[in-house]
Amino acid sequence: MTLACLAAVAGVGLVATIHAFVSAGAAPMPPPTVMAATPIVIAATIWNLAIRFVRWQFLLRRLGARLPTIPSLGAFVGSFAFLPVPLCVGQLIARVRLVPLESAQVPRVVLAFGWEQALSVWALSLYATAALGPTVCAVSVAASSLLLIGPVRRGIARLITWVTGPAVNLLVTGPARTGTADDPGAVTLAMAAALSLLAWGPVVVTILPLVWLAGTPVGALDGITAAARSILAGAASLVPLGASVAGRELIASLERLGAEPVVAAQVVFAYRAATAWLSVALGGIALLALGRERRHGHAHDHDHFDAIDACYDAWLPPHYRDHLVDRKTTPVIARLPALGVAPRGLDIGCGRGWYADRLVAAGARMTGLDMSARQLAAAREYVRAPMPLVQGTALALPFRSNAFEFAYVINVLHHVASPPAQRDALAEIGRVVRPGGLVFVHEMSVRNPLFRLYLEYVYPVVKGIEEGTEYYLDPRHMTDAPGLRLIDVRCFTFIPDFVPRPMLPWLAPLERRLEAGPAAAWAAHFLAVYERVAP
Repeated sequence: MTLACLAAVAGVGLVATIHAFVSAGAAPMPPPTVMAATPIVIAATIWNLAIRFVRWQFLLRRLGARLPTIPSLGAFVGSFAFLPVPLCVGQLIARVRLVPLESAQVPRVVLAFGWEQALSVWALSLYATAALGPTVCAVSVAASSLLLIGPVRRGIARLITWVTGPAVNLLVTGPARTGTADDPGAVTLAMAAALSLLAWGPVVVTILPLVWLAGTPVGALDGITAAARSILAGAASLVPLGASVAGRELIASLERLGAEPVVAAQVVFAYRAATAWLSVALGGIALLALGRERRHGHAHDHDHFDAIDACYDAWLPPHYRDHLVDRKTTPVIARLPALGVAPRGLDIGCGRGWYADRLVAAGARMTGLDMSARQLAAAREYVRAPMPLVQGTALALPFRSNAFEFAYVINVLHHVASPPAQRDALAEIGRVVRPGGLVFVHEMSVRNPLFRLYLEYVYPVVKGIEEGTEYYLDPRHMTDAPGLRLIDVRCFTFIPDFVPRPMLPWLAPLERRLEAGPAAAWAAHFLAVYERVAP
């Protein structure tokens, strides 16, 4: 029923669009010169969707709604299939309905959607005034700075929830309240605003090659302004996808700039097809993919690492995996002699046993623990010596107190549900280590902003081992924990995982040199070492 209604609305919009162009005296198919520039517009549209998805996830995270990246991406792209529904109502409902949400998350998702639309309007408004001169642009930017004032932001948030809340409560199945006017903060809005400008800039700029190749010498700022105004006009209309509104507005603007009516209509047809209608088509493809996934029962309520077990070994190239295992186990092995002969160790989140196997070879008596039954089964095959393997979690370790001389967690704590829970997990790990023993915490470092951007928004999509809901630890904020005293923090690893095997020995000395200098703060991983103190 959803797809049928969507197809009907889209069909009405498409017929209205074609009628508008034909009535303007143009054939729907643009000439080859204009079609040659269409791939540029298509690339700009895909760029626009990608940056807007990053902005969407960023707003969700900052407003306290951490959604798994892959389902969120499916819901985000799928919502563009409902772009023909006026005033973004279809998109809003799709964002809420296409991804599993807890009741408390619904108002945060609604608020993030409202901020997202408001920032898009703001960015397009700036581009729409580009041709009016620097004074007007400066006034617009100055007026935008009012968002840095807390009461203004909170007032806008209340307006957003007031406008969007009733629609969600009316159309969403299950409990969904309108929510509260959470303040995302000035820094969050500033970064989201920058992403908005970055997303919409290429889209409004790519009208220029279409017009120029059609033989009309339009000024750059005039063309950008015309494109931005047409998008705003279409978004504000009650016509599906702004058909006959956005297109007519852009045709009229191009004619005022000197384009022939036929040329203007042909250019606009190509532009709209490569932007708005391409977005709808990509949304339809995403909807079909989501439907196929649900029909095959690929739910997201099982253990994540059980779900990715089949492709887990392909996550890292074997030569880089061996390099990383060596780098992470070497500092642990170096401290083993101080813990006695054949010290007892606990590998929490042991996975396939890569790290535990190295520790066993170094003389430690290891025990492995993991939530995933499939990971534990793989560890039994991988570890060369017999080793106890237990299913459990870091928050409730099934071991007596003081049972081990040392324990370590490697890329595990960021999967724990929240920062307070991470602290509880660290205290629980300390409980099973005897006084004087050591706890090693290996984590990915997010001090480097570019690496953090990649880790939080790109890595879950291209790799799949992370879900996008993680709380990454910062090496600068590692402190003592209950029963544990922090004794060392060091950052390491710069070599990316795509480096070919022959280059690894050549780059390793450079990596060590970077780790020894000030650049170490920007490394990809860090190790925090704790000593268990007597209660």
